[in-house]
Amino acid sequence: MNSRYRSFAAAVIFLAVNAGMSQEEKPRDLPRDLKDSEINLIWKEMWKVPSHGKPLKEPKLAPLTEADVLRHLTGKWIEMAAESGSDLCLVKPWVQFNADHTYQAADDPFAPKRVCRGTWRVVSNKILAFGRQSGGLPNYIFMVGKKFYMLDMMNTRHMTELRREKDLIIGKLAWEPWAGQVNTEGGSSPEKVDGKRAKFLCELNPSGPETIPITVFVTAKGKVWAGPEQNFYVESNQSVLGFKPPKGGGAWIQWCDSLLAQQGGEKCTIDNVVDRFEREVDVFALNGAWWFGSKDTDMSRSLFKRPFINFKTEDSTKVKILRIQVGREDVQLEMKSPNEIYTAKATIDIKSKTVLKAVLQKAGKPGETELPLSGKTAAPRKVEKAGAVPIVPPATLPKTVALLGKENQKKWEIESGDWAFQNDALIGSGSSQIAYREMFSPPFTLRFSITVLEGMRPRVKFGRMKFANEGYDKTFGIYPPAKPLKLFDYHLNKEYQIAISVTTEAVQLKIDGTLIPTAPGVKDKAEQLLFCAGDNWSKGKVKYKNIIVTRGTETQPAR
Repeated sequence: MNSRYRSFAAAVIFLAVNAGMSQEEKPRDLPRDLKDSEINLIWKEMWKVPSHGKPLKEPKLAPLTEADVLRHLTGKWIEMAAESGSDLCLVKPWVQFNADHTYQAADDPFAPKRVCRGTWRVVSNKILAFGRQSGGLPNYIFMVGKKFYMLDMMNTRHMTELRREKDLIIGKLAWEPWAGQVNTEGGSSPEKVDGKRAKFLCELNPSGPETIPITVFVTAKGKVWAGPEQNFYVESNQSVLGFKPPKGGGAWIQWCDSLLAQQGGEKCTIDNVVDRFEREVDVFALNGAWWFGSKDTDMSRSLFKRPFINFKTEDSTKVKILRIQVGREDVQLEMKSPNEIYTAKATIDIKSKTVLKAVLQKAGKPGETELPLSGKTAAPRKVEKAGAVPIVPPATLPKTVALLGKENQKKWEIESGDWAFQNDALIGSGSSQIAYREMFSPPFTLRFSITVLEGMRPRVKFGRMKFANEGYDKTFGIYPPAKPLKLFDYHLNKEYQIAISVTTEAVQLKIDGTLIPTAPGVKDKAEQLLFCAGDNWSKGKVKYKNIIVTRGTETQPAR
């Protein structure tokens, strides 16, 4: 459960546990090892909590013993996503229950080697599990009919279904012949390859099954590709990489590896690769490659989001690939945005699969802007052509920048929604985002005033951090948060003064001069500042005023 519901659940448990105790027996803190009678009382109280204003009926549980747990609940189990998400420990890609009443579970769907641990026991047909992430509170897993569920206060029914990973592939169309092309080192044109193609029907989302097309081929040099179908492929000395626009929309390029490791020798045939794929397919890896590309290239892939951003009316699949050149150690791409305004060139290191260099050129403007890359310290610069205006070097950049000054308004780009400049204010409405295109490296301090006029989703994003209103209450905070999470309650139509000090060690938030939380620091540069007024869930209206960034460490604390 998230922190809001965990706090609520803690209150329910505390009341339930204390209900049957005398004053002398009442504990000062929630016990980790609760009595069976207390467990059952907590369970009853949980189901008295109405969902969306409606009372819930306690489900009739099927018999469940410790022997059943060891017999049936080993292996990979997946949570069929709760309505608003969940961070419960036992809904990860795999969970292993042990005979000594301990368990291990994957901590992250995309990092299965990260493991959390805890203890379990069965009480009245329910598995009671205590884990590192459950904060001392019990997690309940139970059976209704022949299905397993988890108690989840984020779900309208308080029940989230658990499914075995192997059961999430619910169908497959037969493998058929497939012909494609692969770009090779030094090749002036792609080489033809023959392979096979099939469609896997996967149920990874409560909204319904999804069809994922799979291609499999072996190159003339014996390199293997087996994974989601891509727009084009690149063969290197190490492996085959696939490139395509993102599944969820957006005009940029992402890439991923084959889901099968290289295997040479006589067994490296199409039929052998198909057989291996069907036996070894990992549903989470398949879903991640289809939607996100390779996990280790997230920061690098986001680079392409910048040159091809804000083409909401055009088909993202129409990003034009002008040139593909494969070298011994890198791949060079040249591409054009759907509306042909921008041209981008990028060099990608094959071994690390990260971007080494990328430049952007806008039609009708001289010079190429070199885009900043994650983890590099060099400031962005322009590759100048004759007659171009020199760029101010980083050492002489102004220390204080008024983002709403007239000289800086051209640096703002609307991504969605309605935005208007009014004197020293920026007003956004609807599901809306606007980006200030300038890089700020820690340390820096961002100041502004904010007045929320409507809705509940104002956000200001800088790098991987954000100042935001999340959840279902009107609160401001920094995310990812410090522990314990501290939030500030705000009211509509009231102006608040915000100061966010960003260093590599910590992010410090002050609202009207009061320190709220201290969050983890930011190591990377903020390549842009993104301001939001609302989203699809809450189409808000927000006024931002006097937006100022001060570079460097301040001698006085932010006020």
